[in-house]
Amino acid sequence: MKRKVRWRNVIGYGAADLFGNGALTVASTWMLFFYTSFGGLSPVLGGTILAIARVADSLISPLMGYLTDHFGATKMGRRFGRRRFFLLISIPLMFIYVVIWVSHMGFWYYLFTYLLMEAFTALVMIPYETLAAEMTDDYDMKARLSSSRMLWSALATFLASWLPGRIFAIMGKNNPNAFLTLGIVLAIIFILAIGLTYFSTFERETDGTPEERKAIIEESRNKGENPLVSLWNMIKDMGSVFRIKSFALHLVIYLSSFTARDIVGATYVFYIVYAMQSNPTEASNILTVGSIIGIPCNLFWPKIMSKLGPSKLLRIMYLMMFFTVACYAGLYYGSAAGTSWGIMTLYALQVTWGISNSGTGYVPWTVYTFFLMWMKWSPNNGAKVFLPAS
Repeated sequence: MKRKVRWRNVIGYGAADLFGNGALTVASTWMLFFYTSFGGLSPVLGGTILAIARVADSLISPLMGYLTDHFGATKMGRRFGRRRFFLLISIPLMFIYVVIWVSHMGFWYYLFTYLLMEAFTALVMIPYETLAAEMTDDYDMKARLSSSRMLWSALATFLASWLPGRIFAIMGKNNPNAFLTLGIVLAIIFILAIGLTYFSTFERETDGTPEERKAIIEESRNKGENPLVSLWNMIKDMGSVFRIKSFALHLVIYLSSFTARDIVGATYVFYIVYAMQSNPTEASNILTVGSIIGIPCNLFWPKIMSKLGPSKLLRIMYLMMFFTVACYAGLYYGSAAGTSWGIMTLYALQVTWGISNSGTGYVPWTVYTFFLMWMKWSPNNGAKVFLPAS
């Protein structure tokens, strides 16, 4: 590499995850409550929007991956980089994150704007995910870049939990413009974070040696193949990994874990405000406790998992999460709604939820990266199949 990765590059690289984790955390936590309280939608319609967006994302992300992989052969890609270019154009497009919080607009408006936000998030995060590999080939340095992302991500979780409550306290819990203000404030923060990442990072095709730049451009070319055919071949190649039973089982665990966490996250504010008869500010305060609990957990999971193993650790985390959710049900059916002791119990349960939520996210994702590290392309009867490296 022509340029060395320094500490300012490491710190700046992780800043974009303030948007990646923060934007989706705020949306997944508060979106359903916003739709039902200020958007005029029923819980069924609000949940339908979130479900459709998740399905759409499974199509949008591969398309974005294809686009960014081949963008290096274009004039804009050669000038700004095939990854960093998308960080740059995300700055003027950040208004998309604001328009999703406009109140009383109806189902089709909210469906369209939420899908637009999903596409916008993929536009930023898919190229960003691969930027570390563009900056360095050194494993230790990649680990530092990943650690920087984890720290910024933890800060994003705290911000997503803490900031809404402060805005509700100032503007009023029943003020629909509070959510619009939240969107504007976060959009400004996200622009600053992405700008920091853009000016702190680099790519081989723009800052590398002439040989590296030429190799990247050649790699990005379609080489005469129809783009739709190339995309279809890429999708088939991705599907080949399901021939590995252990990978397929892990993917089920991964998707189940994150789907369960998303469901609880999307309904938790709804549960506190309506089932426990509290208010959005209190919900924000309770969520903040859980986000703080989860931050130091990321420092301990590697050592704990090395001793217990991922399977045993994940089972413990599942049991803790099931216990916490059972307690939520017990509080509702045990006449704790509207009582001070019920709210205090929710604060206490954020300890077990914060730990289990962090653990069920850490284990599948970490094991998934090991799959990626130890897989290689290998021909099998004319087809490309992922096989574990020996």
